Formats: sequence, structure tokens, C-alpha cells
Amino acid sequence: MKITQKVEAGSAKGFWITYSDEWQFTLTDDSQVNVEVSDELMRQIAEKLNEKIAEKDAELLAEAKEKIAAEAEADAGVEDVE
Repeated sequence: MKITQKVEAGSAKGFWITYSDEWQFTLTDDSQVNVEVSDELMRQIAEKLNEKIAEKDAELLAEAKEKIAAEAEADAGVEDVE
């Protein structure tokens, strides 16, 4: 028999790693969730975070390039009218 438990604590507004490597999440209602994380899991989390950040950065860069291209195109259109 497999027993599982899911804890829904709400949204985090802060994060801290204690000197004893315990992770503390402060929630929007000011309560705390403390988690012990092994070195191996910490490395896996860091890897996934880095991948996610790289994806978000790529999306933001693509959006910025599109915006700049649209603005340049609009500016070129204004110059042609004059």
C-alpha cells in the first residue's frame, strides 16, 4: 500500500536557507514552511531552476526583440510618410 500526502501551503513571499541548510519559505500569511534538503536534491533543484530561468530569459529576449522590431518598423513608416 502506498500512502502519499500533499500539503498546499499557499504562495511563498520569501525564502531563506538557514545555517544548518534547512530551507525556510515564508508564506503570504506570514507562516513558515521548513524543509530539510539533501545535497543531491539541492543540486537537482538548482539544475531545474537554471533551466527554467534560461527559458524565461529566452522568452523575454524574444519579446523584447519583437517589440524593438515593431517600433523600428513603425518609426520607418512615419519617416516614409514625411
